[in-house]
Amino acid sequence: MRNLRTFLPGFRRGQHPSRLEYRKMWWIFTSVVLGTLMVNIDSSVVNVLIPTLERAFHRPPSLLQWAVSAYLLVVTTLLPLLGALSDRGSRKKYYLMGVALFTISSALCAIATNLMQLIIFRMIQGLGGALIMANVMSIITFTFPPERRGKPLGYVNSIVALGTIIGPGLGSVLLSLFGWRSVFWINIPIGMISLALSIVHLPPLRTSKEKQPLDLVGAIWITAAVAAIFFEFSEAGAWGWMSAPSIVLLVTSVVCFLLFLVHERHTPAPLIQLTYFRIPSFGLSVVASFLSYVLMMMPQFLLPIFLRDVQDESATRVGLVLMTQSLSMFAFSPVAGWLSDRYGPRAWPVIGMVMVGISEAVFSSLSAHTPLVYTTIDLFLFGLGLSLFTAPNNALVLAAVPPQHSGEVGSLLALVRNLGRLVGIAVSSAELTVSRVNGSGMANSHTLVMAFDRAFYIGIILATLAFASSISVSLHRTALRSTWNRRT
Repeated sequence: MRNLRTFLPGFRRGQHPSRLEYRKMWWIFTSVVLGTLMVNIDSSVVNVLIPTLERAFHRPPSLLQWAVSAYLLVVTTLLPLLGALSDRGSRKKYYLMGVALFTISSALCAIATNLMQLIIFRMIQGLGGALIMANVMSIITFTFPPERRGKPLGYVNSIVALGTIIGPGLGSVLLSLFGWRSVFWINIPIGMISLALSIVHLPPLRTSKEKQPLDLVGAIWITAAVAAIFFEFSEAGAWGWMSAPSIVLLVTSVVCFLLFLVHERHTPAPLIQLTYFRIPSFGLSVVASFLSYVLMMMPQFLLPIFLRDVQDESATRVGLVLMTQSLSMFAFSPVAGWLSDRYGPRAWPVIGMVMVGISEAVFSSLSAHTPLVYTTIDLFLFGLGLSLFTAPNNALVLAAVPPQHSGEVGSLLALVRNLGRLVGIAVSSAELTVSRVNGSGMANSHTLVMAFDRAFYIGIILATLAFASSISVSLHRTALRSTWNRRT
């Protein structure tokens, strides 16, 4: 296996890296984290363009939404395949390919003359984004020893939160000053800097899996399953959850996923090593990670409607309140990473999920007369709980498997993140749909408050399940051995 030790000669098994070697690690981290920032800004920035694109292309919002959905669809469906592909080649090559595709397609989006061109270029952008996401966690796993991964993983979570914070705001500023095309032009300098740093600092980072065949049959089944569930959660609100298209998509996704599991158990080189799910620190942590991303999206989806329609707050104040969660995660994710490195990762997901559950309980008690500062403080604590959970939990997942599988595991974590967000929005949307009365699509304040209460009660249940998964990992003896006694 060729990993970072091949390129840092002084770094040997059982030894701590020198100051020079540690500096090289952080240059590698900087190279890939710029790609992460670019992808996360772009995942949220395009949403603010829909009204402007409606006037520019003379197309209804239902079609324009595909400028957002096409990107997310490509990213979500291709992550498992691209993660496995990266494990079989040079991670530097695939990461550079992803940044180059993303940068070039951003320029193409900026010069698009019609909606079809924009959607096609956004799909290419999604391919680049998937290549970036498939390799970032893997590169960090290869670069940093297990006892030093918490801090960089915490910084990655901060960058994700930062992209979420500045995406819509940056898009609005660029849109007002320079027009909608500037939203895509802004990616060019970031992409070029990431490319330049990666060419200079990234080693190839090849693994012993390079000559193993790629599981294309498994890739087809998991891609079909993810695509079907993506369409289900994206469109079921418009179609109806019990409509024929929704049922067909749900059944298709389940069948394809079962066929994928059967195939993976009998293929010599599986796309995802299902045996890793038998490791408590892997399987339970992945489940908890999925639940955490479902929980993460619920306040972001529900609170804007609650603050606007129930408490009659202005759009500006609503936006400032919602930034609290992302700012909290941006500030405390590195701290959580440091705590994970200093004291071990097992306890922090448990503590974080306790805070998330308490915050969900507080959210369920909101009323039309709840002071805005009360909601803001709770949202801040909610972000703090997620920060304490995410980086240590990811460290447990990545440390549970050999580094030659880190590409597929990193892709799995990114896939779990995207699907969790989709499910979180779908659960929240379903509760609001139930709240509509008199067939008019309108609901009074009392009915909306009841819907929010039900949604956050579901959140409490999900937080309890995530807590149970995390505490099971914490109490399992093999979790400690697999995390701290393995030297990758």
